[in-house]
Amino acid sequence: MMQMLHLMRLSFKGDAGRPVKGSRIAILGAGYKPGVGDIRESPALKILALLSTLGAVIDI
Repeated sequence: MMQMLHLMRLSFKGDAGRPVKGSRIAILGAGYKPGVGDIRESPALKILALLSTLGAVIDI
C-alpha cells in the first residue's frame, strides 16, 4: 500500500496530465470486502486522504 501511495504522489507531480487540484474524482468500490457497505477500515481511505490533500473533490 505504501508503495502505491508513493507512486500516486509521483504521478500527480509535473505534467503527467490533468492536475488533481480541483478535479472531481469518483471513488467506486471503496469497501474492502464484497457485499460490505462499511468502509471504516478500508485501505482506500489512505488513497482518499492523499487525493484530498492534493486538492481533489471526492465523491464516494
